[in-house]
Amino acid sequence: MKNTKIILLLTTIALVATIATPTPAAKHKAPSQHVEFNFVSSQVDGANLSIPFHEQERIERFLSHVFPVRQMRHEAESGDAPRSRNVTYSVISQEGLRFVLAGFNAKWESAERSKKSVNMLAIYRIEDDGPNQVWRGRPWMASYDGIKFSSAKANDKSKWGRNIVLFQEGGASGKFGLASVFSFHNEEHGIVLHDLTPSLPCLHVRTSFPFRPMMGRQIALRSSVFEEHDLILSANEDQYRISKAKLVNPGGTWKYRRGRFEPMKAASTVQVELGQKN
Repeated sequence: MKNTKIILLLTTIALVATIATPTPAAKHKAPSQHVEFNFVSSQVDGANLSIPFHEQERIERFLSHVFPVRQMRHEAESGDAPRSRNVTYSVISQEGLRFVLAGFNAKWESAERSKKSVNMLAIYRIEDDGPNQVWRGRPWMASYDGIKFSSAKANDKSKWGRNIVLFQEGGASGKFGLASVFSFHNEEHGIVLHDLTPSLPCLHVRTSFPFRPMMGRQIALRSSVFEEHDLILSANEDQYRISKAKLVNPGGTWKYRRGRFEPMKAASTVQVELGQKN
């Protein structure tokens, strides 16, 4: 009888020791890397959605969890974790639903001290159980610092008002940047995207941008002051041509009509006076 009690006591002690001892996986589990967030108001007419703080926190926890670092690391050709992760996001309403526009950025620093910056764009639909990814583009090597969204309701007389979204990389303070303009409409299992970026006659770029890219300075989307709900897209793409002493295509302006941006004026050429040579 004593032997039986001793065996039971030893078994109980061993079981408690097993439960109290952390597993190797739990011991070496690394904490998730901090993610910086930038919540931006994108509506150019000022009709931005009011997002409660607790819901904003919920969206940011979700975006931190789904941060596509694996795909971005493959684009950067790096096996290490990025030295920084940033998300710029905006919340817009359309067709009675709310959507999150998210621009992810991750930066690496190689052994040669060269820096690599990778961007990725995604759209999420806010549903009852939280955000749900409805579209995600491929990662691309960033050419400029900073991500920005601008959006406005289109004048297409739809019931809910379709959003026109201007997505920019760089372009701060009049500097050059890349941008694309697109719209989308909701589908049961996702969304359908429409690339609305107008063609620029002068500056062309090769990049893995998620949509057709336009390069320029002071790229902006705004509402027309003359007609309600008319949308105006403008960009300054001046390029100095030394051989002819001219500024070629100093700027362009487009008006959104019938599902696309139509040029409001032809590109002009401005003569620039040069100092006399000695």
